[in-house]
Amino acid sequence: MKKDTLDEKTVVAEKDLARTEKRYRPDDLRLAGPLRRLGKLYYMKGRQSDAVALLSRALAIADAKGPLEPDVMSDLLNTLAVALSMGGRFLESLPAMRRSLELTESELGPRHASLAGRWNNIATVYMNINDLDQAAAAMDRALAIAREAVPEGDPFWHKLWINMAGLCQYRKQPDAATDCLRKVVGDRQLKPDSPMRAIALNNLGEIAVGQGRFDEARELLQQAIDIKQRLLGYDHPDLIVNLLNLGELHARTGDAVKAESLFLEAIRIGEARLGPGHHMVGVACYRYGGSLFERGYVSSARENLCRALGIVEAALGPGHPQTAEVRAKLGELCQGEGELAEARGHYTAALEALLACCGSERPEVGQLRERLAQLDAAERPGRRRAGPA
Repeated sequence: MKKDTLDEKTVVAEKDLARTEKRYRPDDLRLAGPLRRLGKLYYMKGRQSDAVALLSRALAIADAKGPLEPDVMSDLLNTLAVALSMGGRFLESLPAMRRSLELTESELGPRHASLAGRWNNIATVYMNINDLDQAAAAMDRALAIAREAVPEGDPFWHKLWINMAGLCQYRKQPDAATDCLRKVVGDRQLKPDSPMRAIALNNLGEIAVGQGRFDEARELLQQAIDIKQRLLGYDHPDLIVNLLNLGELHARTGDAVKAESLFLEAIRIGEARLGPGHHMVGVACYRYGGSLFERGYVSSARENLCRALGIVEAALGPGHPQTAEVRAKLGELCQGEGELAEARGHYTAALEALLACCGSERPEVGQLRERLAQLDAAERPGRRRAGPA
């Protein structure tokens, strides 16, 4: 959907909700439809917090005054669950995902094609909370249903293979992940300049980086950028992550000038196209700051990491995993500089956020607990101060 069309639809939906709210009580079932429609549009526009608020309100009304039609209720639950997940609220999203799946199963049967997408979404959430056994079980269900109900060549297969590759990477199975991604890249029905091909090439590049195949990684990451630039232009926000990935590779392989230009270009695109307060600008500043820190430029790293924290905390909230990630890096910087109280504050806030939204299985939780233990040891009398391991 084109942006101007989406904006127009949102304005219409906002006016419709305002009119309906004037006519009916706040808990009237007739409000559920306008709330759901506007919430879904906000989700499509990336306004996850606003989407969750409206969809949660629609769900509360439907549960109290319903029922809604099963397909409408299932769609409401699924959209709410995905919006919660996109907002980093993974544990909260699971009950809504499960309810949506159960409704769809009861209406359409357990082998309906739409259930493959529901199971794929559930697998993604389990990956994000590092429950890899549950993620694998959900992915197996998605794959089994897709084999029976989703035609060969359907775009859903590309999403499924990319997600399966992600699970393989979480399980430290880079060869299996590569096989999944090669199925996307090698699909002759997929257009050469397909967005899915760009995603698969980027992910193949990240695997190559992890295996130390830097020349191959550089080529793959550049191919992904080239496709997106041909499809979207040279300053589209979808390029930001790709530019950051290639920038980090150049920094890692010693080309600081090229790395700097890519990091700054990602920040520039974000500021120009999304606004200086958008969370992707914060992500770009974080990745740039992290690279500077690894190369020993502590002052510039601190400046960019502090800016990143201010942006992502305002845009996503203090409890979002991205905010926790930035705080953890700032804690590492402060610990390395001997600023132990500041480091403890960042680590503690990051740990509390991750436990609340993702649970205790995320690897970062153990890492943060280890860092806090280092600080405890460093602050005991007679002990030397220790930097991060």
